[in-house]
Amino acid sequence: MNIGFALKPYIMLTFLNILLLFSIARFSKLLPFEMLMMFFILVYCASALQFNYPDKHLRFIFAFFIILLFYFSTRGLIILCKIEDLQRMISISGIIGSSASLVYYLIGIVETGMNFFGNGVIYHGLMIDRSIPRLIGTASGDPNIFVLFMTLYFFYYLYNISTTRNKIGFLLTTMCIILTFSRGAYIAIFITSLLMFILGDKRKGKFKSFLAISLIFIGIGYVITLFGVNYMDFIGSRFSNISNDGGSGRITLWTNAVETFINNPIMGTGLNGTLDYNAINYGNSVYIHNTMLEVLSEAGLMGFSVFILLWILILIFCIRIFKYNKATKFLLATFVATFIQMLSLSILLNEVFYLMLLLLYRYSIEYTKNE
Repeated sequence: MNIGFALKPYIMLTFLNILLLFSIARFSKLLPFEMLMMFFILVYCASALQFNYPDKHLRFIFAFFIILLFYFSTRGLIILCKIEDLQRMISISGIIGSSASLVYYLIGIVETGMNFFGNGVIYHGLMIDRSIPRLIGTASGDPNIFVLFMTLYFFYYLYNISTTRNKIGFLLTTMCIILTFSRGAYIAIFITSLLMFILGDKRKGKFKSFLAISLIFIGIGYVITLFGVNYMDFIGSRFSNISNDGGSGRITLWTNAVETFINNPIMGTGLNGTLDYNAINYGNSVYIHNTMLEVLSEAGLMGFSVFILLWILILIFCIRIFKYNKATKFLLATFVATFIQMLSLSILLNEVFYLMLLLLYRYSIEYTKNE
């Protein structure tokens, strides 16, 4: 359902939380990264005071209001969850979501009759994108956004792989990520995994981990071929076409965004002004597909500087709790990979980003309590 923006399940659950569970929610003082998050949203929304595109500004202001309702209603409940229960929920929900997405994708493959010729055609959980059968999953109609959802689960399973359930979850989420054929996701997850690998402790343990992951990927590749999808050819095609398609047109969009910032350096074009500004000045009504450049062009230096500070503080908190508890390595890796992915995606209004912040809040509270 669409009401100017997508009416997602988390929105309905937010209002159910407020109506049914508000009485048991517990609220505590905001942590520094939460205060900076609120300040960033305030500064970003204040860019709308230029009234360049009032209807577009109001749409995103309302969307941020919904996001904040989700964040604080869930924040009041997540503090009641034990860390062990929270981890169990992550483990189980990841398996359910990835399993459903793979089944949905398989249904799409059957419906295509193994004919993947075309562009922009959707068959259930499969989208044919320039003759490549990409998995779009159950959480989003965009394979790149779907990987954003899977990133948290992928790193959680990777760094908590000792149990059978998490081994199964790792295999399923890895298969989902591979089948999205998302170049940005591949790069982000590879760089993050390499960085975490280098920062690991024991050399012998590193070698075993590398060998195990390599064997897992080979095994998953074999299973994927059983779907009738020659994934290596498709992956090669995706990366070899970068020079031809300009990153699916992103390079042109990013160049335009930089020019937009130069023309509007202080306060930008205003919140959610990209579509109308691009239509008027560049003849296309398309989003930038880069969160950094989106903030820079729409909120100018004022919003961009606060956004950078927010990310610095997020990473500081991740490192801080990682030093206290090595089991939170997955959270640090998730935020690093998300930061890299947002260079080709817009995450400002994506609920999974705020879910990650909620997990950071919960682990931070646990850290300060024990300290």
